[in-house]
Amino acid sequence: MTTEHVQAQILQIVSDQLRGDYSDSLTRFSYLNGGAYDFVCMAHAPDYLGNDREIRLVSAMALEIRQRIPCFGQIIELGPGDGAKAATLIERMDRRSVAYTGLDISQEMLRIARQTFDGRDLSGDFEVCDWHDPSCLDARLRKNNGRAALVLFFGNTLTNEISVGNYLVGLRKTLDMTPSNRLMVGLETFDGDPHEIVKEYRTESNYTLTVRPLEMIGINTRACSVDIFFNEKTQRIEEWFVSNATQEIRLLGFHLSLHRGTKILTSVTYKYALEEILRIFAESGWRVERSSHESSQWMFLLAPMRKVR
Repeated sequence: MTTEHVQAQILQIVSDQLRGDYSDSLTRFSYLNGGAYDFVCMAHAPDYLGNDREIRLVSAMALEIRQRIPCFGQIIELGPGDGAKAATLIERMDRRSVAYTGLDISQEMLRIARQTFDGRDLSGDFEVCDWHDPSCLDARLRKNNGRAALVLFFGNTLTNEISVGNYLVGLRKTLDMTPSNRLMVGLETFDGDPHEIVKEYRTESNYTLTVRPLEMIGINTRACSVDIFFNEKTQRIEEWFVSNATQEIRLLGFHLSLHRGTKILTSVTYKYALEEILRIFAESGWRVERSSHESSQWMFLLAPMRKVR
């Protein structure tokens, strides 16, 4: 995936937003252009509690995963982060020889994940793949030759999708090729206090991460403010770039005009109540086989339904 290809995608999303179409955000591009290292710093900050909680949940569920899926052929992780959660899962399952593949749009992020695996004496493949695109993910899973796959979606990655339900429908159709495929999802639910949820996002490292995609297309991100809040209507954290100056961006055939007050939706993270995320799972064709939680952090093991309601 070339820099120009990524820039074109970012430019198209920003162009659409400037016309009032907010059907996509820039979240998945935040881990490019140095953003992978920003993410690691943020995830390991003392006040970022979800990372450690999720590792403990992965560790606790590992034995049951092994018992329920004794003969899966591969673990495929969508957005591996620093690789620590998948490494913990593989170690606890005592399956060091299991075939693991981490997929991400960011070479930098994959390099960090590979270093984690190497440091823990684990083997794995790390491939650039825009799994946000169903056709790309479908092509990658078809390489599995019918072997059962355990697909990992950790770190609220699923809830960064603009339409979580639609993405899950597409993923179910893809994974339905093999009946014993499973999906493991880690996410944070809404605990009723939006101020506490937003607090861990209002950090300098997250601000830096949020605007990385805009820097890739030449926007001066110093001439801006970043607005982060919990939108109770949509049940999601929204992160907005707000321009404080006029800027003209001409790149790859695009012409973007930013003025004082222009807003760009850079990132979303849904924080559903538990009942709502369970409803979304069911309506998109997934049944919960196992779940575990610590505080508002949840881990789900999901299986494709044979018949969708």
